[in-house]
Amino acid sequence: MRYLKSYSIFNEEAIVNEVSDKLDNMEYYKQIVEIINQKLPKIKPGFVRLWRGNRPNEVGKNPSYTNSLEGIALPFYYSYFEKGKNSVLSYIDITEDEAKKYLTSGSAKDSEFILPKEILNRVQIVNKNIYQDFENKNLSKTDIEVGAGAGVDDAFDNLFANLGR
Repeated sequence: MRYLKSYSIFNEEAIVNEVSDKLDNMEYYKQIVEIINQKLPKIKPGFVRLWRGNRPNEVGKNPSYTNSLEGIALPFYYSYFEKGKNSVLSYIDITEDEAKKYLTSGSAKDSEFILPKEILNRVQIVNKNIYQDFENKNLSKTDIEVGAGAGVDDAFDNLFANLGR
C-alpha cells in the first residue's frame, strides 16, 4: 500500500490518504486484451476471432471456444496455471457463417462455440512474449485467482471432446 500526503489549504494540516496499488480485475483484462489485439494479425473482414484459455498440452484438442477474450478466455487461462507449468492462450479465426453454425446455447449467451475437430488444426497460440512484461508488472496487483482451476475435474471438457464434433 502506498500513501499520498496532501495538505489542506484551509487548516494547514497534513492529510494522509491511502492510495491502493491494486488493479481491478476487469481493468487488468481490458489492458491485456488491448496489448494482445495490437500485436496479433488483424481479423479479416467477414471473420470472427474465437479464444480459449487452455490447460497445458490442451491446444487444438478441446473444441470449446469463446468470442469473449476478456470475460471468459482470460479468466480460464489464469485459472489453469499449474505449479511449474503454464496455461496457454489460443485463438482461431473463422468465418461469420461458420461461427453461426458452431454457436451453442451455453451459459454465456452468444459467446460459446463448439468447433468441429477438423478445424482445430488451425488454432494459433498467442505468444506470451506479447504480454509477458505487462503480466509480470501487473498480475500481482489484481485479485485474479491464479491456478484456481488447475485441479478441477476434466469430465465436462472430455464430454464435449467426445461428442463427435
